[in-house]
Amino acid sequence: MKIFKKIIGAILMTIYTITAVNAQEIDINYYPPKKDVVSAKNYNKGVRDLAYAYADIEEHPNRNLDYVDYWRVAVAYIYMGVDKETVYELLLKSKENNKQGFCIILNAQLNNSTNKITDSRFYKFLGQKRLVNLSDCSGVEIELENSNSNNFPKLEKQKNYFRWLKDKSF
Repeated sequence: MKIFKKIIGAILMTIYTITAVNAQEIDINYYPPKKDVVSAKNYNKGVRDLAYAYADIEEHPNRNLDYVDYWRVAVAYIYMGVDKETVYELLLKSKENNKQGFCIILNAQLNNSTNKITDSRFYKFLGQKRLVNLSDCSGVEIELENSNSNNFPKLEKQKNYFRWLKDKSF
C-alpha cells in the first residue's frame, strides 16, 4: 500500500511539475505593451495571434509545450515589437524541442517571402547572425510527402541558400 501511495504521489508531482514548468516558460496572461515604433495594425495582429496561441496552450494544460507553441508566441512577439533576445530564445526553444518540425516551418517562412531574404520579416527583426544560427538545419532531412507545392522545397535545395546567408556580409 505504501508503494502504491508513493507511485500515485510521484505521478501527481510529475503532472504538477509539467503544468508548473509550462506556466513558467510561457505566461499565458502576458500581453506585451504596445511600443510607439509598432503600428496599431501589427500590434493588433500580434495580440490576436498571441490570444490564439495562449488559448491552445490553455486548452491542453497537462501536455508539454511543443515547438509550435514556442513558434507561435515568438511570431506574435515579432509583430508586437518584443525585444529580439526574447523572441530569439523562444525560437531556440522551438528548435530544441523539434528540430525537424522547426526547420520545416522556418524554411516555409523564409521561402514565402516574395523578395530577397533580407526583405523578410524574420531577417529584418532578428538580423543576419541570429537568423544564421536558427537556420542551421544540418543533419535534418526534410521530405515533404503529400505536397506538390514549390513553396515547400526540400531542405537539400536550401543548404546552399543558407550557406549564402552565412557568407554574405551586409
